[in-house]
Amino acid sequence: MSRRLRTIAYLGIILMLYLIPEVVRSDYIINLLVFFLIRSLVAISFNLLYGYTGLLSIAQGGFYGIGAYGYTLLVMNAGWPTWPAWLAGGLIAAVISLPVSGITFKLKGHYFAICTLALSLIITAILTIWRGLTSGALGIAGVPPMGGISLPWVGEISFRNTFSFYPLVLTIFLLILSVIYLLTNSKVGRTFQAIRENEGLSLSVGINPNYHKAVCFFISAMISGLAGGLFASYIGFVHPMTSDVFIGLFALVCTVVGGTGTILGPVVGMLLLGTLPEILRIDPMIRNLIFGICLIVVVRVAPKGIIGILGQMRQRSQ
Repeated sequence: MSRRLRTIAYLGIILMLYLIPEVVRSDYIINLLVFFLIRSLVAISFNLLYGYTGLLSIAQGGFYGIGAYGYTLLVMNAGWPTWPAWLAGGLIAAVISLPVSGITFKLKGHYFAICTLALSLIITAILTIWRGLTSGALGIAGVPPMGGISLPWVGEISFRNTFSFYPLVLTIFLLILSVIYLLTNSKVGRTFQAIRENEGLSLSVGINPNYHKAVCFFISAMISGLAGGLFASYIGFVHPMTSDVFIGLFALVCTVVGGTGTILGPVVGMLLLGTLPEILRIDPMIRNLIFGICLIVVVRVAPKGIIGILGQMRQRSQ
């Protein structure tokens, strides 16, 4: 397929995504799609770390919770407008990642993963214990939705219901996905991959691995924080379990099943494991069984995930 035809196909798919609410007049389906897009952002942030620099981080749930609480507290306690509060929530998560990266990057392999797991648990504990700020286990209800925007020839657009919130989340999702695509195909992205393949060799040619890993960790944490802010704005409620470690673990599973080190792998994995079971109304216990089986099968049979399988099939057909 030529580059021009590929571009037309992508634009057609994007247009179809925006037209879904006009075709599917179901609050339930659109609600699932909103959650799918938000969770996919967390999986994308994990994939940026693990798929491109080889850092197995399970702290994405913690950063997600920080973004959610950052947005909530800035809007409700500090009186910030919703849009600056949303951006600041993601930035707070990213800034917190900096001292953490300075400590954890001295660890390698599963030791680093265990440390990030502990970080996620610590964040959840702090959100539970600090009752004066976070209301503890009671959570915070009545979180305001994202403020409306005014567009020429269109007028005021509000985001107070599922059908109006979907295009907002889709736009943010596509923008972040585009940024990740440009980043991973740039010199910086190739540097990330060089560190993943051989950190010692990259150091010998003048690359500072810790600096670039810190940059990647910063960007990844910010994306997770922004996703958390979107969640708080949409659901109108935050709770310490918003930062549940399962969020990071689920992002890991979806990324591995979809395909690590690929742009669409985390999205495909989230669609398969996160959205289809909901649509099919599969029992939660059976769903967890499916997760485990899919992970084992993919790791054993197709280490590159579903995207890797599709790539191999494409090469054979050519």
